[in-house]
Amino acid sequence: MTADPKPAAPRGLIAAMSVALLGLALGPGCNDSGTRTNIINNNGLDCGLVHNDLIGSWQVTISVGTRTLVNCTGTGASGATVTSSGSQATYSNVTVVADTTASLPLGGVGFQVVGAGLNRADELIANVEAASCLAQFQVWENADKTYIQCIGTFDRVARTIAGSCDSAESDSDGNGTIDTFCDLSATFTGSVLIQ
Repeated sequence: MTADPKPAAPRGLIAAMSVALLGLALGPGCNDSGTRTNIINNNGLDCGLVHNDLIGSWQVTISVGTRTLVNCTGTGASGATVTSSGSQATYSNVTVVADTTASLPLGGVGFQVVGAGLNRADELIANVEAASCLAQFQVWENADKTYIQCIGTFDRVARTIAGSCDSAESDSDGNGTIDTFCDLSATFTGSVLIQ
């Protein structure tokens, strides 16, 4: 048996080098713009969202069709349906506010959008996350007392959201309070155009 001409590197050295390389890789993720404000740009993941991007009339369309509410939790039971006519709804009375809980369960930074309609002061509710432009929006279907919920990405240039709508929240007992949370039996497609 011949001896190995190179001794093996100690495990501690390998671990230390791994940590150093990880630090070098992650270091460029943050930078200082040279002003009083630090700019954090997670390696280009910041989508550049600003308040003004979301101001305007929101034109929301959910594809036509009827879906069954399934896998429900809360007061109501699975089996009810929600129907979308496919017609565009325009919300011109939209409020946009900064929100530190937008989009992320543990608290993100973004904007909450609320649009009043004929039947509710919050027929449109949306959250757009500032770093990634991830967008969640939901619209009220008054005949079924149900919000159809969609998720997609906000395009800042086109001022649009193309979404997939796979869940719903409903007022199963008609008392004005959301009490049932469900999946949909099939997805709708949803779109938003801000003008």
